Amino acid sequence: MKVLEIETMANPFGIEASSTVPSGMATYDVTLHSVPEPHPAFKEYSGIWKPENGLVSITGKSETFREDPSASEARRIYAEVKHELTQLYGQPFEDEEISDEDWPEDLGFCSAIENGARSHTCDWDLGTHDLTDNVQNIMLTIVSDDGDEKSQVWLEFGFPECKDEVTTGKG
Repeated sequence: MKVLEIETMANPFGIEASSTVPSGMATYDVTLHSVPEPHPAFKEYSGIWKPENGLVSITGKSETFREDPSASEARRIYAEVKHELTQLYGQPFEDEEISDEDWPEDLGFCSAIENGARSHTCDWDLGTHDLTDNVQNIMLTIVSDDGDEKSQVWLEFGFPECKDEVTTGKG
C-alpha cells in the first residue's frame, strides 16, 4: 500500500479547495459579522450551519467582563435579558445553583462556573413554553473560562433541524 504525502495531494483528503463540503459531511461554526436586529447586550454573534438544514442555532455573546471575579456585570445583563425573555415566553427552567459549598457565594463566582461547581443558566423549550415553531429552544447562560476573573453572557436560540422548514418556510 502506497502512502501519499499530504503536500502532494491535489485534493487533500479528497476535498477540493474552495469547494463546499457535501451534505452530511460537515457542521460549520459561523461568525456573523452583523445581524439585522442586534440586541444591545450582545456584541458578537455566531451560529451553527449545516448544509442539509441551514442555520440550526445562533448565539449572541456579550462583551467579556474582565477583572470581575463576582461576575457582577455579567449577572446584571443576565438578569435584564432573563426578565425580557420571561415577559415574552413565561418562566424559564432555571439552573442557577452552586453545587460545592467550598466556593464563596460572590467572590468566587467565575471560578466556580469555570470549575463546574456552579451553573447560572435558564432555558425555554418549545412544547413547554410559548415559543414559535421556528424556535426549538432558548438558553441564557453566564460562562467563564480562560481565567477566574472573566465572564460573558451567552444567549442561544436553537432552530428545528428540518430541511423543509429551512428551505421552503413550510412545516
